[in-house]
Amino acid sequence: KQQSSNSYRLNEQSPYASFLLSAISPFVNSYLNTASIINNELQGKTFIDKEIFIVVQSHLEQEILKENYCVHPYALCLESITTTLLSLCNIKCLNKDKRNSINHYTVNADKLQLLVNDLRIFNSKLAFEYKYFDSIISPKM
Repeated sequence: KQQSSNSYRLNEQSPYASFLLSAISPFVNSYLNTASIINNELQGKTFIDKEIFIVVQSHLEQEILKENYCVHPYALCLESITTTLLSLCNIKCLNKDKRNSINHYTVNADKLQLLVNDLRIFNSKLAFEYKYFDSIISPKM
């Protein structure tokens, strides 16, 4: 519903809500999967880009091989993982230290867990069913 010339109010009845949610769903799913894997697998460690790529892609490939096809394929893309890393650093969920031209990361556990919780809620609003780890979130719209 149009509110003014520059803003719109979306609700479940809006034809644009489903459209917009479906457009951003691959990104939200990718951010959720990458952040969850980092939170579960790499917390308390110092790690580099290559390790993150291997851990995230390996975990998601295993999920897909188990026929958990609700993992969006975009989540496997190195560009997606890299973008997520940059975003996680920008919001201080990850700390980055560049040494000898190599990025080293550590997890800010409290901030990352809060983000993962928020992404799970947001993921539950998506127009598709996306699996992340042991639970399936059904679409709400």
